[in-house]
Amino acid sequence: MKFFKIVSFLVCTAYCVQCALLGIDFGTQNTKAVLIAPGVSLDVLLTPESKRKEVSGLAATFDKDGKIERHFGTHALASCVKSPQSCMLYMNTIIEGEEGEIQRYQEQFPGVAINKDDHGLIRVTVKSRDGSKEETFHIEEVLGMVFNEIKKRAEQHWSESASSGMITKVDDVVISVPYQLSAEGRLRIIDGAEIAGLNVVSLVEDGMSIAIDYLNRKNEIDSADEYHLIFDGGAGQTKLTLTSVNNKDGKPAVNIISRASTKSINGEIFTSKIRDLIIEKFDERQGKGLLLRKDARLMQKLWQIAERTKLILSANTETDVYIESLYDDNDFCCVVTREEFEELLKKERGLLGELVDGIAGNLTLGSIVLSGGSSRIPWIQKLLVEKFGEESISKNVNADESVVFGTIMRGAQLMGLKQRFQFTVNSERTLNYWSEELQVSESITVSGQEEEGTLEIPGLANTTFHDFNVAYEKEYMFEVPESIDCNSTRYVLEYGADLNMYLICDMGEGKERRHVLIRHHRGMNEIAKFSAKEKLRLLDHSDEEKRLLSDMKNKLETLIYELRGVEQNEAKLAELDELLDWLDYESGDATFSDVSKRYEELHGEYRVILEGGPSAALDTEEQDVHDEL
Repeated sequence: MKFFKIVSFLVCTAYCVQCALLGIDFGTQNTKAVLIAPGVSLDVLLTPESKRKEVSGLAATFDKDGKIERHFGTHALASCVKSPQSCMLYMNTIIEGEEGEIQRYQEQFPGVAINKDDHGLIRVTVKSRDGSKEETFHIEEVLGMVFNEIKKRAEQHWSESASSGMITKVDDVVISVPYQLSAEGRLRIIDGAEIAGLNVVSLVEDGMSIAIDYLNRKNEIDSADEYHLIFDGGAGQTKLTLTSVNNKDGKPAVNIISRASTKSINGEIFTSKIRDLIIEKFDERQGKGLLLRKDARLMQKLWQIAERTKLILSANTETDVYIESLYDDNDFCCVVTREEFEELLKKERGLLGELVDGIAGNLTLGSIVLSGGSSRIPWIQKLLVEKFGEESISKNVNADESVVFGTIMRGAQLMGLKQRFQFTVNSERTLNYWSEELQVSESITVSGQEEEGTLEIPGLANTTFHDFNVAYEKEYMFEVPESIDCNSTRYVLEYGADLNMYLICDMGEGKERRHVLIRHHRGMNEIAKFSAKEKLRLLDHSDEEKRLLSDMKNKLETLIYELRGVEQNEAKLAELDELLDWLDYESGDATFSDVSKRYEELHGEYRVILEGGPSAALDTEEQDVHDEL
């Protein structure tokens, strides 16, 4: 594997001797993470199952005592099939709080209940299998649990890689987001990170991240602008980013020119269509397709089968789908072909063609950079090849990991971490502008580097304020010209398609204060965040207690089997078997102290054997025979 130019982040800023930065690609379906820290090689953090990506979300079930048990990764997927009412996967599809998205999510993943409270906070309720117990989380808490799990994994990896005595605590994070994500969604991610004990250095647009990663891997960069189209086919949406790269002043630069996206073409829709196709085939034979759709557990099981089928069809023209005990203990088998799948996507193909034509225009493109799992789907690649030629399809970046590497590079740049690859980023955002008084509609352009943007409002002379970043600040103030009538003027800024920020002339006590205040969604209040942090701390403590108890039981079981292999006294073997039966069938209510006490007693009784090995057991037995004689 070829290491990148960024492999060496050797020195942090002067004020931070042992600083670390965590980069997270928080995708709709999967999450990837990278850690920059002293003594750590720059690579994707592996999951407990040694995978390079983790499922985005978790499952929360109830143990026999009614306490919450959290499951991440493959354990979460397994829990979602058994208990769909415990499933909190792919939550970032609803973090903007749109009613239509929430309704679509619940149709797609029946089981959990999602609603908004009186303060506009999104609540996710999980239940036990019998419905007798339930627990409600704010979506920020769900995000916090996911980020906290990644943080713990990063700190463990750092402690295993670093020299002894080094403090291995991760505090800072940079997270990728879609460019059109509203301020509500951005603030929910920031609040979730804060609940996990992480300071968000920046939220980086994923299209920009891919462009940075592509620039880093490009061998030669000319001084003239070279245009590239980034195609990011994600699980939640398809995003196109038109960029140019150049090297005019000896420093490579990425320029974000325009963006386009659609939620009508995404990996979840593809998976849903395959699931519907399987259900239709089942209905043709059994006539019970409607019953399948009403069973949340079966729908979750079919979703995971459809997901695997989609991946297989990217490399094969057909595949056999076998489902054990699908309904009434009857197995089901059918063949799904790529042709059948593509026949269901005529509308999506037309929409994607229009989207690509709209952003690329007549520009001569240097390459089409593919990213995201859906970019591997044959009909998508075929469409791009037909429009731009096969030679234009770039293989420079890793479609699965480009976002996370570009995100960590951007975050390192903003933190001032020294890196070999130096670059600049320029982008523009357009905000819709409307004046009730003037009855005009215009556009406001925020240009320059993200952290140093400038906002100019047409019609308000000399009203420019800097460091404009909707994701982090709560309000901005600036003076209003005398020509503006504060009693009748109201300005509205719309960030993306969803956020309204109101510019209102604020009246003081008896006189005009002559300034405008921008307000927008503020996220969770401090009391709610404190409560969420405490909730997360208690859940972490409970998980740690269960982990220690499980480890001690495994330790005791290992000791019993070890002793059974060397013990030859029938009475002692019977005692060991009795202890093993207790461990297997009666230790459900046992505490850590109970199991630890039994382990210590057993270890003490056989200390001579354990310290001397199997030969010591034979010596002891010979001494017993000698004593009897």
